[in-house]
Amino acid sequence: MGPATYLCLDPASFDVMVMENMFGDILSDQGGGILGSLGLMPSACVGPEKSYYEPSHGSAPDIAGRGIANPYSMIGSVAMMLEMSFGWRRGAQSLGGYAKRLCCGFIRHPIWHGEVNPGKR
Repeated sequence: MGPATYLCLDPASFDVMVMENMFGDILSDQGGGILGSLGLMPSACVGPEKSYYEPSHGSAPDIAGRGIANPYSMIGSVAMMLEMSFGWRRGAQSLGGYAKRLCCGFIRHPIWHGEVNPGKR
C-alpha cells in the first residue's frame, strides 16, 4: 500500500508529509477530501529562515460579498503560524478551539448549517 491508501485509512498517523510537488499536489487534494473540502485546509510553506501561512483555497470571487465565506482554513493557518513560527502553543490552541466550535455548530456558518441571513447576525 502507498501513502494515498494510508492517508485514507489512518490520516492521524501523519504529522508531516514531504514529497515532490506533483505527488504533494495529489495528496493535498486527497487530504482536503478527507476533511470535506479542499477549502477547509490550512497550509504552510516553511523554510529555514522564512515561512508563510495561508488557506489552501482560492480567492472565491463567486461568493464575494454574500456573507458566506468560511473562515475555518484561515483560522487554522493563523494557528499554525502562532505555534510553528512563534512557539505560541496556547494561542494556537485557543484558535483551534474556536475553529472546533465553528465546525461543530456552536458558531453558525451557512456552509455547515444552512443559509444564514447576513443581515441578522
